[in-house]
Amino acid sequence: MVRVARLRAITADTAHNLDGDVSATALALRQQVTPRYVQKLFESEGSTLSRYVLGQRLTRVHRRLTDPRHAGSTVAAIVYASGFRDILTFNRAFRQQFKRAVIR
Repeated sequence: MVRVARLRAITADTAHNLDGDVSATALALRQQVTPRYVQKLFESEGSTLSRYVLGQRLTRVHRRLTDPRHAGSTVAAIVYASGFRDILTFNRAFRQQFKRAVIR
């Protein structure tokens, strides 16, 4: 029960700070646990922190790209505002995650 609550707090923290520092160390400091504990929580869910963060950032970009309120923004601006530091990494990950949606 405590693990579930802690994981929820960490995922909420991640969502709130997605465009900033969401490293295991930063999350651990904010949540007052160890970085290893943060990693173990995601491992217990069959994932990793980095995979979770990547998925959340990709979802954020996808939402913004399809939102008419962001029609005047460039793709690069949306990508960087979503926490990505590198367009090439984004392109590769975005294609991999959303290829099914593009193919249809």
